[in-house]
Amino acid sequence: MTELNNFPVQQLSDRYNIGRSQVYTRISQLGITPHTINRKSYLTIEELDKLDYRDWETDRKSTRLNSSHSRASRMPSSA
Repeated sequence: MTELNNFPVQQLSDRYNIGRSQVYTRISQLGITPHTINRKSYLTIEELDKLDYRDWETDRKSTRLNSSHSRASRMPSSA
């Protein structure tokens, strides 16, 4: 039953498509401390939800910045 309430930290890089150091940076910034079971680090589902929300916010901001940059590049120059 422990597997249902825990998510392996090792799988977070693939989940968010980021490097391992970025995973630990995000975990640290959110004040999350992974717990260990049999020498492997895990997050609770609630902690995973926090990371998911942070990832969603980051993607949303990135998309917004990229789309406004794209619009600016399509505008005719005033020269």
